[in-house]
Amino acid sequence: GESIGRLISSDDLEVSFELNNDDYARLISQGKSDTLLGRDVQVNWRLGDSQLRYDGRIERRAAEIDPGSGGVEVFARVAVRGDADQPTDALRPGAFVEISLADVSYPGVFALPEEAIVDGARIFSVVEDTLESVEVEVVRRLEDQVLVRAEIADDTEIVTTPFATIGPGMRVRVLAE
Repeated sequence: GESIGRLISSDDLEVSFELNNDDYARLISQGKSDTLLGRDVQVNWRLGDSQLRYDGRIERRAAEIDPGSGGVEVFARVAVRGDADQPTDALRPGAFVEISLADVSYPGVFALPEEAIVDGARIFSVVEDTLESVEVEVVRRLEDQVLVRAEIADDTEIVTTPFATIGPGMRVRVLAE
């Protein structure tokens, strides 16, 4: 009745990772969690000075939310193929890996530093050496950037570091760096 070993097939390796509540909600569309299943992931394993990359696909998720973290555990099957860049016998169960997963698409947005946003949803653009206040839709906040949507031309110059006395109609001179 004692266990003397454990058999692990390198063809059936999977990686588990946790998505926080916000990420999980964003990655499922229209409230259907099955839209997360089947998504491709990239598994990166740092091994000394090198990095091995494997492809994977999300196959299942935990049945309940983790009460400690509030996140959802997700499982992806790792595709280990035998080629020069991806040896099948290198990846080991228990390895700590990094997961890359494509986010949702945000068409028609541009990234700005967080401090460029004034009064919650406004930016200042430069039009003929004069500042103009432009209302923006903040689509997503990242670590130190925001993705915004606004009706402005692609080559519009934007104030990325506002100052206390900034306001529409103010004359400015743009200096080239």
